[in-house]
Amino acid sequence: MQWVVEEMTERPGQRVSEISLLRGEERVQVLVEWNRTEAEYPQRCVQELFEEHVERSPGGIAVVGSEGEKMSYEELNRRANRLGRYLRRLGVGPEARVGICLERGVEMVVALLGVLKAGGAYVPLDPGYPAERLQFMVKDAQAAVLLTQAGLVVEEMKSSGAEVICLEEKREEIEQEREENARLPLDFAARRLWQRT
Repeated sequence: MQWVVEEMTERPGQRVSEISLLRGEERVQVLVEWNRTEAEYPQRCVQELFEEHVERSPGGIAVVGSEGEKMSYEELNRRANRLGRYLRRLGVGPEARVGICLERGVEMVVALLGVLKAGGAYVPLDPGYPAERLQFMVKDAQAAVLLTQAGLVVEEMKSSGAEVICLEEKREEIEQEREENARLPLDFAARRLWQRT
């Protein structure tokens, strides 16, 4: 405040907009030093970062469902690995899009992570949308697979061109898959390409 008063008294004819609120060194500190926000970000995918977190705190609570269902990081990782391997067997990989039409909850988180672990890109579909809209979105996204729940499946989904997978109907088959982390041989540039789609 004192600096502003000194500026005003030294040059009484100057405009208020021309008065500097900070001295030279203060200005450099505020505008340059405090704004040094550049940081090295890991060149890894979300699923890889998640797997690293699982190793650090496997028993920590990762997801709490709307009905109080809790899932640890380790359990979430195991289930996502199984789903990811199942999707790989169906041909999901880089460039493949997977529609996810699920109610919000634990199953949705498993599906999102499972698609990423398979190497695909997920297309979120709101189950509250009209059936014709969902069908259009699946066709437009050229989704190869559609993950959903039995209560949400409508005829329009079946005619969308995607393979419709009702998770509760395929649970036993999915649970037969291995639960270890799968290391996909992808370079980071390819990962960014298909994760943005």
